[in-house]
Amino acid sequence: MANDFIYDDNEVILNQEAPRSLSDVARIFAERHFPNLPCYRPITRSTLLLKKTLHGDNAALFHLLNVLFMALTSVRAYALMRLPVLGVREIPAALAAGLFAVHPIASSCVYPIASGRETFLPSLLTLIAVYAFLRRGTVWYALAIAAFSTSLFSKEHAVVVSVLFVLADFFRISPNPSGWDLRRWLLRYSFLLPILCLYFTIRHFLFARTDYALGDWTGPFHSLSYAFQTMVLPFLELVYKPTLAIWLSPPRQIVGGLVIVLLAVAAFRLGPDHRPSSCSGQAGFWSACCPPPTCCTRKPSTMSATCSWHLWECLPSWDRWLRSTGSSLRRPDCGQL
Repeated sequence: MANDFIYDDNEVILNQEAPRSLSDVARIFAERHFPNLPCYRPITRSTLLLKKTLHGDNAALFHLLNVLFMALTSVRAYALMRLPVLGVREIPAALAAGLFAVHPIASSCVYPIASGRETFLPSLLTLIAVYAFLRRGTVWYALAIAAFSTSLFSKEHAVVVSVLFVLADFFRISPNPSGWDLRRWLLRYSFLLPILCLYFTIRHFLFARTDYALGDWTGPFHSLSYAFQTMVLPFLELVYKPTLAIWLSPPRQIVGGLVIVLLAVAAFRLGPDHRPSSCSGQAGFWSACCPPPTCCTRKPSTMSATCSWHLWECLPSWDRWLRSTGSSLRRPDCGQL
């Protein structure tokens, strides 16, 4: 709370005029997030500049809202894990949500105001979207579409939410999976496609396809490597946008890779009741770790911000695996009685 403005805060907040009318707010939706980067995040930028209208350049109040978003994101992660389709018990779900809140990937986002808001707001909306998508009913489906739309216009990484929806239907953990009926798939995603088209059309006119310039092919690989290394064994030092020479650690890569492999093995060793949800979670984890198409081809990306909220996959996977293993150990073999 006592920290001042830092990093992107100068360009995104301090150097901007506070909106004074609805037309000023509407103007934000027709502008880039940064003047020299292919980022379009009008909802995130609106929340920052509207707060500037309310209380000026008071850094503490900006930090306060970031703390609130972090807390709400952790609570929403707990609620998602407690859905019957995921089958996570109270204590493991609470531990995973708590681990998410204190892990440097998440907690360090409170320190910078702008980039922290750019992470927590779309992460919270993403969790709401997935939670609603896994609930039954028209109202929940409408909430899922609304949350997805809001998250996408908060940060480009939220495009992965559409992939998470497809994975939930493919692994049949959503309440109304489409199966192999193409007509049902088209009907189910008929509201999603126009939103994606609108978003990418706006990006096309703002950036004239410069955000798709071909870059280093190793970018996605570095993003994945940084993600599982940092989630398993993060550094104590806080470094803004660390370069490859700073963060790459072969020992940490080995340990992080082993943990990811063990989680994948645990997912496949589960019984038929829990295997679809775990496989969907693992596939969603790798999808979220990948940088989105709007940035991965331009330059190497050290991490996709959206993958941070997938940290809760670790404890739930082990919880379901240990529970299934324990039940099999307690179950007598009738052939030996």
